[in-house]
Amino acid sequence: MVLGQVKAPGTYALGSTGRLMDAISRAGGILPDGDQTSVTLTRNGNGLQEVREIDIKAVMAGVRELNISLLDEDIIFVPDLVREVSVLGEVVRPGVYKIRDDTILLECLAQAGGITEIGDTGAVQITRHNQDGIPTKHTINTDHIHLGDNIGVRPMANGDIIYVPRAIAVQVLGEVAQPGLYRMKAGSCLSDAVAIAGGFKDNADGTQVVITSRTSPVNMTEADTINDTHGNTSTNTCVIGAVRTVDITRVLMGSNLSDNIALANLDTVFVPKLNREVVVVGEVVRPGLYELPRDSKLVDALAVAGGPTKRAALEAVCIFREGRVTDSEQVVLGHDNLFFTGKAEDNPPVEGQDIVYVPSTTKLEWDRIFSFLSGLKLIKDLFLR
Repeated sequence: MVLGQVKAPGTYALGSTGRLMDAISRAGGILPDGDQTSVTLTRNGNGLQEVREIDIKAVMAGVRELNISLLDEDIIFVPDLVREVSVLGEVVRPGVYKIRDDTILLECLAQAGGITEIGDTGAVQITRHNQDGIPTKHTINTDHIHLGDNIGVRPMANGDIIYVPRAIAVQVLGEVAQPGLYRMKAGSCLSDAVAIAGGFKDNADGTQVVITSRTSPVNMTEADTINDTHGNTSTNTCVIGAVRTVDITRVLMGSNLSDNIALANLDTVFVPKLNREVVVVGEVVRPGLYELPRDSKLVDALAVAGGPTKRAALEAVCIFREGRVTDSEQVVLGHDNLFFTGKAEDNPPVEGQDIVYVPSTTKLEWDRIFSFLSGLKLIKDLFLR
């Protein structure tokens, strides 16, 4: 008798030299839902019953000794293929699915409807238990599954658990082309966040990028709900945690790669505006607050203020870095020269929040300077307006 998952179950008469595969062939072969590795042969003789489990796939692979000779009244049974995997996480239809003995990872994901838009295709996890019940976890990038010795292309095993994590949500704000909330693969770095947001604007300050991380406390009861750029909603329990400032310009130039930090879920990346505003006061035609182009020099600052007056002492110009009166840099531009003709180092760069002071005498009278800059707080307030 040949029973179970064969095309034509029934009782068959074989010759005296008939073997296991002859009987299965007479029954039309094993169906796709049959378990070829667990076929049983039941034999009754001398009042005893012997049950033997045979791997038909091994027989077909050339293990001849498993293709045993049959005896009268032998019973061959092909069981259902009881092979199931759990597909959980960010898939369309999470659940437990039956698989064939040759089903691979991508087919299991397809059975579950595929990975959702917020699923992390680059960090799909497979948990497999060995014979002792000890689990082993494997992480697969389903975007780059290659042929070879890889669990992603090998058949899934009974009891495997497939988990698709949610991609991290990172908010990119400030001076980038397309600010917003983006879904990114786990392990994405700061440069990835800047790139996905379209890169820096012209007035972005890449030297002062601020990363605010969030942590999820155990006893938090309220949840923050946010929507990403695709309209998906994410609910996360979180509080603002660490704040870091990173100079990403060096990372983009190939140095200080350690500053290209990995981002976590709900991190916020803020790219500030480059402050190019400089106050020019003293003996210039139009004292005031001016926004200068990137990499501007001292002479550029004087030029935008209309140039020095006739009373200007160009050999005693002072630059107060970031508005600090006690931290001045005196520059000699040359006596009575309205245009710079000196050395390059005598024409230093000016940066945002600098105060350029052009005196009317070569001898610096500090009392007069402090009196002149007594409204320094007002000047600083201009930078913060």
